[in-house]
Amino acid sequence: MNHLLIPAAALLALAACNSRPENSFVINGTINGADGEPVYFSYDNGNGFIYDTATIADGKFTFTGEVPPFGSHGYIEYGKEKEPHTGDNTRSFFFGADEINIDINKEKVMESTVTGSSLQSKSDAKRHISDSLYDMRSALYDSIKAYPENKEAYEARAMELFNEWHEKLRDFVAANLDNFVGYEQFKIISDNMPLDIAKKLYDGLSPELKAYDKIIAQSIDARGKIAPGMPAPELKGYDPLRNQEVKLSDLKGKYVLIDFWATWCKGCVMELPHIKELYDKYHDKGLEVVALSKDYNINTWKEYISTHDMAPYYNILTYSDTTVDDKGNIVNDELENRQCRLYNIKFIPRTFIVDPEGNLMSQPKDEEETDAMLKEIFGF
Repeated sequence: MNHLLIPAAALLALAACNSRPENSFVINGTINGADGEPVYFSYDNGNGFIYDTATIADGKFTFTGEVPPFGSHGYIEYGKEKEPHTGDNTRSFFFGADEINIDINKEKVMESTVTGSSLQSKSDAKRHISDSLYDMRSALYDSIKAYPENKEAYEARAMELFNEWHEKLRDFVAANLDNFVGYEQFKIISDNMPLDIAKKLYDGLSPELKAYDKIIAQSIDARGKIAPGMPAPELKGYDPLRNQEVKLSDLKGKYVLIDFWATWCKGCVMELPHIKELYDKYHDKGLEVVALSKDYNINTWKEYISTHDMAPYYNILTYSDTTVDDKGNIVNDELENRQCRLYNIKFIPRTFIVDPEGNLMSQPKDEEETDAMLKEIFGF
């Protein structure tokens, strides 16, 4: 009988390789010509963001830590942004309990090479789905320019491609309900799928992701409560221009246009003159407007509404309770304190119309639909 003899040193090395605790990760980084410079790493460990710093030595750096069983999304940051507010000095990636290698590209940090992460491989596969659709739709829109007489047929095909893409992403989520890549994609598309399908996918999430989740469950719950015909969730706040507390329920008996906006939202600001136009046109016929701002500084908001002809209608903040620091920054911006969550607001501007009984009507998708709904209501 032959016996396999393994040297003691090899056994020790093998033991060392297997000694990394469960749910722990190692990031081994390389970069040339940057010794003594810092590299920053941040990620969500399931309880909040962790921020770490390493110093480059001999062209290398290392980060270690623990990651939730479903993985996380990390950000390696090196140097300064070449273009402000672009994040071009950051490489983001998904990872789990892996040993990850990252080779930093000093000139294009965003394009640094990441290997060893199975979750990033899943993310790359998902991105390929989106890239393929983008290429095909771009080709179709080029065809529309070249052959305008076929515009209707090309647009119909573009919509078919969009639906196919969305179905593929839904399938991707269904196959990845136990990891952070699938969860993040679920967050993005959950509002664009039928509510019953969203509920079914949520039920399939791993117990750990359900415990972590603060977005999807709330979104599914809110969607069920803001369907047409449902009572409009209560909104309330202090209107500084009127010097009074405002409650949506106090406006029963009138039609109410609710506008979620913010001074930092360019699209919202561009839409405000149209909101004022609708108010002027229909107020005498029974229309009220309640504008809820998602601003983060109360002074910025107050100055804007007082100098942009918004006094005729109601203006409140989206926060149920507003606590500010000495500079006017709102410090209690927790999800639970945002009234916009009751209306499942993921983007702004967003508009709702409430009937005189206090029930939600069909949600207009844009200015044209808002105009059409109000024209039908008031007859002109």
